Amino acid sequence: MQLDRAQSVLEIAAGAGLGSLDVVQYLVDGRSKLPRDAKRTFTVTDLSPVMVGLAEKTLSGAGSANVEIKCQEANDLIEVATGSMDRYIASLCIQLAPDLDAILREANRVLTSDGIAGFTIWGSPDRSGNFTIASAANKEMGFEESAGEHSNFVMGKDLPALRQRFAAAGFTRVKIWPFQCVVELWSGEEFAKFLQDTHPLEDEALRAKRFAIVQRMADEWLAKGTPIGLETYIILARK
Repeated sequence: MQLDRAQSVLEIAAGAGLGSLDVVQYLVDGRSKLPRDAKRTFTVTDLSPVMVGLAEKTLSGAGSANVEIKCQEANDLIEVATGSMDRYIASLCIQLAPDLDAILREANRVLTSDGIAGFTIWGSPDRSGNFTIASAANKEMGFEESAGEHSNFVMGKDLPALRQRFAAAGFTRVKIWPFQCVVELWSGEEFAKFLQDTHPLEDEALRAKRFAIVQRMADEWLAKGTPIGLETYIILARK
């Protein structure tokens, strides 16, 4: 996204601001390619007031004399002037939005003519063992309500249609490519421990049964020579 050349950055659905810390590193003196006296702003937003508060704590002290960091609630972006942001960031959130097209139109509106909008979404379930194994294990145990394919995969299944939606929102150049987030490379047992920690079961017998099922499925997945994790798509869009 060439963040080291950015002067005004807007991030939506930033959560507690952990990813925002990475963005800041490109804006500060020493990394930024802008003149040292050039003012840079980073506006971090989230719908949840609780998350905004956490982001404020996370980013406290991360700014500088030339880098202003603002954390605010994001019920909408009406207060953000048209054509005022040269970078727009939305990571792993647009697949949750009730109106993707409205978000894309608003992203296009706030961008400068040479700005870049960056998004990440979930990729293919076939390369996302973190969730595929969990769903398959739930199905084998009879937990049907948690056994289906996660709805977050829907958007990434039809990239031509997604490109059309970007075009309809006013973007003329869109690049999409996969990126693999890895949770486990070698051990089905270690992945079973990870899933047990992140999705605990109170019943001891059910916990032991699921552990064995997940370990078996994870070992089978790893035996194919692919890691367990989440495939994502990185999307960069320009006007």
